Amino acid sequence: MREGVPPAIRPLKRKTNPAMARTAAAGFWSLGRAGARTLPRGGAPSSLKACLILIALMFSGASQAEPVKGEASFSAGSGYARLVFKLAEFVDAEVIAAGSIVVVRFKRPVDIPVDQLTDAVPDYVGSVRRDPDGSAIRLSLTRRVTINTMTAGERVFVDLLPDTWSGQLPGLPPEVIRELSERARAAEHALRQQRATLEAQKRAPVRVRASVQPTFVRFVFETPEGVGVSSVLNDQKLTLLFNAALSFDLADAKVAAPSNIASINQKIEGESSAVEVALIGDVDVRSFRDEKNYIIDVAFQQGEKPSAFQQGEKHSALPSPAPDASHAPASAAPAPAAPASGAPAATEPAATAPGVSEKPADAPPAPQQSGEIAPPSPASFAPQAKIEIVEVQTLEMSTPAPPLNEMPPAAAQAPPGLTAAASEPPPQAKAADSAAPVSARRDSDGLHLMFSFATATPAAFFRRADTVWLVFDSPKPLDIEPIRSQGGSIISEVSQLPLENGQAIRIRLSRPQMPSLAGEDQAAGVVWTVTFSDTMLTPTQPLAAIRNITDPALANVTVPLSRPGLLHRLVDPDAGDALMVVTALPPVRGFIKRQDFVELSLLESIHGVAVRPGSDDITANIAPDKIILGKPGGLTLSSADIGAERAPTAVRPIFDVVD
Repeated sequence: MREGVPPAIRPLKRKTNPAMARTAAAGFWSLGRAGARTLPRGGAPSSLKACLILIALMFSGASQAEPVKGEASFSAGSGYARLVFKLAEFVDAEVIAAGSIVVVRFKRPVDIPVDQLTDAVPDYVGSVRRDPDGSAIRLSLTRRVTINTMTAGERVFVDLLPDTWSGQLPGLPPEVIRELSERARAAEHALRQQRATLEAQKRAPVRVRASVQPTFVRFVFETPEGVGVSSVLNDQKLTLLFNAALSFDLADAKVAAPSNIASINQKIEGESSAVEVALIGDVDVRSFRDEKNYIIDVAFQQGEKPSAFQQGEKHSALPSPAPDASHAPASAAPAPAAPASGAPAATEPAATAPGVSEKPADAPPAPQQSGEIAPPSPASFAPQAKIEIVEVQTLEMSTPAPPLNEMPPAAAQAPPGLTAAASEPPPQAKAADSAAPVSARRDSDGLHLMFSFATATPAAFFRRADTVWLVFDSPKPLDIEPIRSQGGSIISEVSQLPLENGQAIRIRLSRPQMPSLAGEDQAAGVVWTVTFSDTMLTPTQPLAAIRNITDPALANVTVPLSRPGLLHRLVDPDAGDALMVVTALPPVRGFIKRQDFVELSLLESIHGVAVRPGSDDITANIAPDKIILGKPGGLTLSSADIGAERAPTAVRPIFDVVD
């Protein structure tokens, strides 16, 4: 008990009012009699009547005996006393003052403990009690007061102001106002979401058209005017976000969905909507905006729907066992490589089997030979003619066919310093922990390949036809397995070529893409990022070629290039020509357009300089800020302003026209 506060007033004893008890009992039995009248007389046994009456009375009592739980607090401060009721749910309340008694009446019964309220503020209240039915709480005042009542949600504030109070009435606590504002915003948001959902249901659904292409399925979302769309691609899910509440007609999309799409669903969240596409496995997805439509392309997985032609190529590429000599034609026998000294020994078997010598031994077999009925050949009746198949094999061994990966004549005449590029990746001879970090990831922008080096490593990046070349000044091997695993339908082949002072990576594209390169200098090295997309994401700074023809004996071409790297010589196995590649550090710079000279060509490049020499004596000298291309005796160059000298002049008409 606090000091200065008089002893607690003894609470009033709760006595049972006989009149009130009789009234309640009368009402109880009146309900029972009313239920009994509803039963037909003589139509049911007395036990059934009693059960029905008891059930009705139990339900009526249960419905009336469910008070609302709550709590109350009574405090004094700032010159007035405040009584606060906090209920579990909203209940209407009314405050009535009659003399020195204040009655707080509730529309529904409440269960609020009031035993501690009597001693809380003795200067204002002498005693507090709750009615037995919980419909009201009564306070006995000890002084004259003015009552101010406020309702805030489930709270009821009853302020007891002294009769000497003057000024503005007390307001609600700040935390209560904050809570009410948050609840109001949440209710408004829920109302807006409900209205948006109803409007979206009333609006015609947005049609999603689907078309199946040879290598991908295209979904076209016909979005209304002014609706923004964004896409998020995760590992196994593509989410399209629309900034308006829309409903979509996904019937065509679900029917045309390929097998690498698990499901297509939609949902509305407030004033926005989303379409979720669940993916299976490694899927190549592209998304772009086309006027009012938003287009999604989902490519088939590798080997998902191969055509008959692709299957035939796959079977023909597999090594087949040696055919039986009594059933296979002689031209289909394998032709392993043999030394040139065996050529004279093949003349006698050729004379023995003239029918075999008429067909060239190095002719490749027809792709349809395994599926067709071959006409009679010398090998089919070799036993009857007493012709040994061994002699025919000796003939084919004496004239071997060139290997498939044999270098073209132009590549065979390359200088000794050039290194031929292998058509297949070299075997993994070193451990994986010794390889430089290579990572690959895909998103809505395309495929990103990241090459991280611990030191500042120059690089070059250029493209020839459907193959892109990456050249690094680092002999440390790179692990290209992430490129193969994440390439999807964009990359068809990846191979690695070791060079004298570095290495090169060849990436063959299976469909047209716009490659771009970004370099980032770091304290611990450099990171090169290659991106394959439908658009050029990172522009390339253009390089220029300057002709120096002051002295014809020393004529050369100079390419200004800061921070150049090393010079690499290699051979393109597809074209069979020799290339000279000069790497460089960031920023990314290259030739936007190919430039041809009499004795060399500067190829189009994204970063670095790629030169295709026309003769073997072309040299490249690397200076700190430029590259000088020349040859002994000087290059054959024309003047830069020769175009102005060859300007067209007035041409004399062929016919005389008479007016």
